[in-house]
This record gives sequence, C-alpha cells and structure tokens, in this order.
Amino acid sequence: MLATMRENEAKSYGLLDDERKQHASLVIVKNNYGPSGDVFWFKRTSFDGVGLLEHVNLNVHEPAVKSSATLEAKIVEFVGINAGQYSKTRLRDTQSGKKGPLKASKGEVERAIEALIKDGRLANRAPTNEERKKYDHGPRVKNVLDLR
Repeated sequence: MLATMRENEAKSYGLLDDERKQHASLVIVKNNYGPSGDVFWFKRTSFDGVGLLEHVNLNVHEPAVKSSATLEAKIVEFVGINAGQYSKTRLRDTQSGKKGPLKASKGEVERAIEALIKDGRLANRAPTNEERKKYDHGPRVKNVLDLR
C-alpha cells in the first residue's frame, strides 16, 4: 500500500508540512514468502520531467529533553530566595507544571529535589516556630527546604 505521509508521522520525523507532502510510505500489507508490516519511505523527486520515488531513511525526531542541571539550578535559586517557606510537597505542587515557574512536571521536580538533597545542595530540615507562623505551616509539615 502506497500512501502520502500523514501529519502525525511528519511530526514524529520532525518534518514541515511542505516536506511531508513530498514523502510517501510503502507498507507491505501481505507477503506470502516474507515478513509483512515493513514500512519503506520514499521522497518524490523529478528527473527530466519524470516523477520518481527515491528511497530515503527517516529517523524518528527525538524532542529536546530538559536538562536536569537547569531544573536543579532553578530549584536551588528558588529555595535560596524562599528558604524555610516550602516543603518538598508544597514546592512540587505549587511550582511545577507547564505554566509554573519551573516549567517541569511534578515528577521531574520531585526527582530534582531528591537529587539535590542527596548531593547535599539542599537541606530538608524541621521548620522553626517563626517559620511555622510566618508561612502558615500546619502541624503536618515536618520538614522544609533550605540551602546547605
């Protein structure tokens, strides 16, 4: 089966819409003497006014991965400014998300906090009585984040 590249396929290969329209896939649907399901990609080209399909190898485009070092630096800076104000959970829940200041998922923030504590760059200590009053830490808050 021969088909023009779909939008979602173009996105996975990192191709623009104009490039997408130049590509076609050949899928082996049925094969009595070999494997089926293989996909071969071709690019439409022209040679002396004749349309040709040229075989190409496409690699899945990997989205850029956020650097954990950048996230860790943001967390250290944030905790430095707000020492004693946030527990691990409160920091994760209030500062994560696409629209949050850290621009990272809750899981990424949680892993970064744990790594910073393990590396000794952050401390997870009991809040002082002044911090409990000032930041309204309830009785369930046992530890807050601070710089080492």
